[in-house]
Amino acid sequence: MLFNASYETRRHQIARYFDKTAVGAWAKLTSDEPVSKIRQTVRVGRENIRNCILSWLPENMAGSRVLDAGCGTGAFAIDAAQKGAKVTAVDISPSLIKIARSRAPNFFDSKGSVDFFWGDMLDPAFGDFEHIVLMDSIIHYDPNEGFELIKQLGQRCKSSMIFTFPPFTPVLGTMISLGRFFPKSDRAPSIVPMSENHVFKKINQDFPDWRIGRVNKVSKGFYKSQAVELIR
Repeated sequence: MLFNASYETRRHQIARYFDKTAVGAWAKLTSDEPVSKIRQTVRVGRENIRNCILSWLPENMAGSRVLDAGCGTGAFAIDAAQKGAKVTAVDISPSLIKIARSRAPNFFDSKGSVDFFWGDMLDPAFGDFEHIVLMDSIIHYDPNEGFELIKQLGQRCKSSMIFTFPPFTPVLGTMISLGRFFPKSDRAPSIVPMSENHVFKKINQDFPDWRIGRVNKVSKGFYKSQAVELIR
């Protein structure tokens, strides 16, 4: 598992933010309640990227084990379970896990299931999976740490991994800078943009057992994200 001072410090900062400072805002953002115009663009963008990731997974996932690494309030995990998957959903915020559990149905007609856990996505006790999804889960980490997270999870994945990253553009850089001037309630933790070329080069160099599959960019107001599918 990844244990170094930088990773652990950043991990605890992110956990503290989502568990203490932003849990109410995050619960509202991921619900149907009215939100500010800024947060509405984030909501729509996240819905678009989530639907994209779901479309890349098999239509019939009966019996497939899926890890939702950094599940937040559980929307993706619940959708995957509705496709028949056996989902293990992990997050570092116990408050978000509590919300996710409250939103999950008791029974899925597809015979899928979802189990929510507060913990570290790298914990090997969660076992092996056919598919692993990291939706907006590495965007707050140093890029090298983010790739190390993906690499370690890949050791326990049989078929596909899907992750998202904020693609660097001058516009996004400006938006991140401007975001520092918005009220705190409208601000997420700092994100670390990466260029597409750097991401693809890193994968080609350091992930010999994987190849890049589908790629999709989503740009909606203040939400910019790029999904990448890795296939064995």
